[in-house]
Amino acid sequence: MWFDKKSWRLRRKIKDLQADLREAEKEGRYILQDGLFFAELEDMGEMTMLVFGSTDILSVQEESVIRNFFERNGFTVHKLKIDKTQSHLADVEIIPPSEMIRHIARRLKVNGFKVLDDTNKETPSDVASHIVTLSGLIRSVLVHFCDRVRATIATTHIKMNKEGNRLLHWMPKISEAVRLKVSNDLLAILQPLFEEAYLEFYGHLGSSTRGAAPPLTSDSATDRIPSVRFSPEMAAPPPPSAVPTPPPPSQPVQSFPKSQTQKEPSPPVEEKIRLAPIKTADTVKAAPPQAASESDRVEIERVLKELDTAETLARMYKRLIRASTSRCIRNAQGLLEEANKLFRASAACILVKVPHAHGITIHAQAGKPLVWGEGGKEGFPVSTSVVAEVIRSRRAVKSDQASTPATESMILHRIEAVAAAPIFFNGEIVGILYVDRREGLHPFDKNDLRALEKLAKVFEEFPDLTLGLV
Repeated sequence: MWFDKKSWRLRRKIKDLQADLREAEKEGRYILQDGLFFAELEDMGEMTMLVFGSTDILSVQEESVIRNFFERNGFTVHKLKIDKTQSHLADVEIIPPSEMIRHIARRLKVNGFKVLDDTNKETPSDVASHIVTLSGLIRSVLVHFCDRVRATIATTHIKMNKEGNRLLHWMPKISEAVRLKVSNDLLAILQPLFEEAYLEFYGHLGSSTRGAAPPLTSDSATDRIPSVRFSPEMAAPPPPSAVPTPPPPSQPVQSFPKSQTQKEPSPPVEEKIRLAPIKTADTVKAAPPQAASESDRVEIERVLKELDTAETLARMYKRLIRASTSRCIRNAQGLLEEANKLFRASAACILVKVPHAHGITIHAQAGKPLVWGEGGKEGFPVSTSVVAEVIRSRRAVKSDQASTPATESMILHRIEAVAAAPIFFNGEIVGILYVDRREGLHPFDKNDLRALEKLAKVFEEFPDLTLGLV
């Protein structure tokens, strides 16, 4: 079983940990946002964004970033493995603070649920029978916590923080991996209970920055929360050194021991997977070798395209540093200029829905002018068929005259090669990234579509700075 109650008891109490971090935050070592402590690494270097921008090339340091953030905020990282593709998680088990789990377990019991300790043998929860296992409770809390952290980063200035920017990529990955182990019914039941517990243990710190609240102490009565009752044969007693002093008669409630003066033992850390060294830009951009076959040539073109895309993403992220939400159109124009360079396009634009009405309009553009609809304006008309297909299929689309005949509008307006990708916000399409390539250049290929989807992600990650969405 991956969960060890004995080591869980030895962890520091979350409010003791927050009190120490509050002092460090006043000294400028951390940033406090929505009750969470982020490492204060304000400047995102171009190399960091280059590594982050290419999902196929991840740094070895990513694992330490994830571990440090969770443990800093009271969680225990029991298992964390990156898969062979180095782009997703192979396995992850992260345990929330014990006080938070006990708080939610008590609320479940009040609501008529039975909390089953499955420490020795993992058992699935049975929501229909009002049975919630400890493993299911722990994983559900982790999913809701990751979703909460992602929303906090995406909607605040923390997304411009180096640690926040990396966590913006990994929080959905962790949530996705853990969701496979819990049912949607259990997640729905625990959603309001998690929000209540989050406000109890993190909400008291608020969302303000330094100096907003006095340091916390661990002597309040709210800290003394009784543990979830486990069966005697399953619960292992804590070591003698960690046995708490019996409380006075006026306070008979059991509590965990306060932080010790000596350094407490850390939970066992599994051996990290050695990742292949990242090739430097100079090495990858060296003159490609003579292709021995057609498949080799195709692979070389793919790798070079991914490198160019990663460098473009780095420049796009760099343009958004210290950007203002009041200049979202100007910000979007700067990003479209980078897209034009990458695809050697004649024009590029962002199409958005007309506010409080039906239809689509051009939000920002770069390169030669583009026009939408019949307005008598001068410029390259946007391909309505490609835009309609993007909205219908919810994926990137290109005009493929090699396999399908050109539409009447494409022939009329002399549209040669276009590609478009959807931009999502809260699961809905809110915009379309559209590029138009003319003057006899070759059509877009599948490598271009993959690159276009990655560029669209920048607008999704910063909707306030690029689309004016909050």
